[in-house]
Amino acid sequence: MQTLVPSGMAANARLGLNASTVGIMFGLAFGATLLSGLLPAVRGARSLTTRAIGDRGQDRARGVLIVAEVSLAILLLTGAALLFRTFANLNNIDPGFRANDLLSAQTVLPPVMYKQPELRTRFYTDVLDRVRAIPGVASAAYTSAVPTTWKGGFSGYVAEGKPYIRGTSNAMMRQVTSDYFAAMNIGLRAGRVFTASDRAGSEMVTVVNKALADFVWPGEDPIGKRPRRGAPESDTPWIRVVGVVDNVLEMGLANKPPAITYFPESQHPAASFSSPLYVVVRTQGDPAAFAPALRRAILDVNPNQTVAKLMPVTQIMAKEVEERRLHASITVAFAAAALLLACLGIYGVLSYAVEQRRREFGVRLAMGSSQSQLAGLVLGSGLRLTLAGVAIGMAAAWALTRYMEALLFQVTPHDPVAFGIVPAIFLVTALVACWIPARRAMRLDPSEALRYD
Repeated sequence: MQTLVPSGMAANARLGLNASTVGIMFGLAFGATLLSGLLPAVRGARSLTTRAIGDRGQDRARGVLIVAEVSLAILLLTGAALLFRTFANLNNIDPGFRANDLLSAQTVLPPVMYKQPELRTRFYTDVLDRVRAIPGVASAAYTSAVPTTWKGGFSGYVAEGKPYIRGTSNAMMRQVTSDYFAAMNIGLRAGRVFTASDRAGSEMVTVVNKALADFVWPGEDPIGKRPRRGAPESDTPWIRVVGVVDNVLEMGLANKPPAITYFPESQHPAASFSSPLYVVVRTQGDPAAFAPALRRAILDVNPNQTVAKLMPVTQIMAKEVEERRLHASITVAFAAAALLLACLGIYGVLSYAVEQRRREFGVRLAMGSSQSQLAGLVLGSGLRLTLAGVAIGMAAAWALTRYMEALLFQVTPHDPVAFGIVPAIFLVTALVACWIPARRAMRLDPSEALRYD
């Protein structure tokens, strides 16, 4: 039960049974049992004649209840199908990098110890040298943030020769070390990525993502273009674009990729607000197995350094879909319960009807009706109720699922797959529930049925 709670809510949302919960559950169960037993008893005592000749009003009431039950089940199943498809789409989306075999850790440097930018750069270099020496490590780098962990860090920019639009000319800033793109497995589209030659004193360079390149230089080759941080009146230096890389979903899996400018940390050590905080390590094998070695490598550089959020990046990405997983899990559970109850209701009503009509069925058999015809009567009765409920439920779902649009991703509220699969699944399940009483009707012995009172 507790596993359904998103990690961000886990500390404040402990799920479990207590005396109050158990008491309420037993009270509701007792009340429902008493009510369901008392009403038939009152009706049965009202008139023995009703039981003998059958109460068509009661039959209609049972039919209405079944139709309503089926309609609600269809509505819940449709909502569950839409949320499940949303969850599946988020799980299958390409975030722009390969999270598998990737380990990360956060190392927030104490400002007192690393006040000088050069000391921060030395820390990153020393840690990465030790991490790369670990057997099984393919590459390692430092970055301002692992994708989706920090959805901020935006700054205005001016592109040489392009109009500046205040409020629109903004890009996410990320400071990285030279092996970042290799460690993250971010594809290179044009130009080059950072190298060891991109250091303090050399020409200042940047790598931009496709979203920024398409926005600022549509239809142009961005390599060699020059942007700079800030507004037109700023005196920040021009920076040359040397590469274009694939988009990364930094703002979350369900959001569009932002415009991003990547800067080599060695050329911008003074930009402390975007200084690298995370080390990312590409491993050859299970990344969790490398966690102790990564911690030791960091502590070897500074024994007092805090190491936080040490985990495989797949866990970070899993947190992005926790809320959607919770929505889908709860809705699917309720929909499954509704499907089961609806099918049990159909089965119960038809079984009762077969028992009440045993004498009628005996007469039909004596008059020449076949057993398959009797089965057809029972199946037809059940399927009519089912089809009526399905039709009403689908109409209700068509009208109401538009209010779920904010919860959906790459799925329309009237998704044809969901609206096609749900009635098909329900009809197959309902057919099984109808077939069992129909099979019982086929097995009736005419002589015994005629003696039935």
